[in-house]
Amino acid sequence: MATKNEKYSVSDDLMLTLESLWAEVRVSVGQSGIATVELDADEKLLKQIHVSGNARQVTIKDEGGDNGGITVISGRGNSVVSVGNIRGGGVFIGGGSIHVGGNIVAGRNLVVVNGKVISGGDDDVTVVEGGKIPTITVKVPKGTDLEVYDVERLTSKGLGGRVDVSLSGTAEATITDANGMKVKCSGQSQCVVENATGNLKADTSGQSGVGIIGNIGDVDADCSGQSHISINGNCHDFNGETSGQSHISVSGKATGRVRQRNSSMSRISVRQG
Repeated sequence: MATKNEKYSVSDDLMLTLESLWAEVRVSVGQSGIATVELDADEKLLKQIHVSGNARQVTIKDEGGDNGGITVISGRGNSVVSVGNIRGGGVFIGGGSIHVGGNIVAGRNLVVVNGKVISGGDDDVTVVEGGKIPTITVKVPKGTDLEVYDVERLTSKGLGGRVDVSLSGTAEATITDANGMKVKCSGQSQCVVENATGNLKADTSGQSGVGIIGNIGDVDADCSGQSHISINGNCHDFNGETSGQSHISVSGKATGRVRQRNSSMSRISVRQG
């Protein structure tokens, strides 16, 4: 394993952006005016994770390339994918890497059979034995806004700024302290926001779920498939739409206007008062 450390002088209105990371990311509050990033990963994977920053924004993303033209053959059958995530039969594709049978194979135009590269990739192929997930530890000033796009596992505590999260596959995020939330989950991904305030825009599909804990402002929620959105607290205006076997619930009351539309076997549970 190898480590890498970055440090930036930043303003009070900082934006932290996390993008396409097959990693466990831990975000917490640090010193005012300072943002620090510590990466711990296999040396070959570490080279794919790019960190950049200025006074207004710090970005951490996987620049290992896309997964175009990948053919994966696992013990449970054949899978062909051009972009996105595959999980099952010991196969995961995402964050610029292929993860098969405990190993990580990164590159383009690959054919992988039961964990072995059969053809493709040329000199861009990287095999990392063991496949230990990288860890990224970030400390930023209180009030930092957070953008999250396809991060495998995330915990964030104490920031208290706006949150914009988009997850897919089996990604998971737990965020404590947020003021204003935009959350989109698909596949089997899950996002929980605790100590939440401000307005919420939520969109779930597949078997994904969003959980909001706190008394919040206006809600705009769209739920499909077998997904769910739960709000443990009160809200002001509520606008919700469900389909399939999905469910939206508000444990408290909507103190403002309520608009709800549900179809098929879906349901919405909200009280007005």
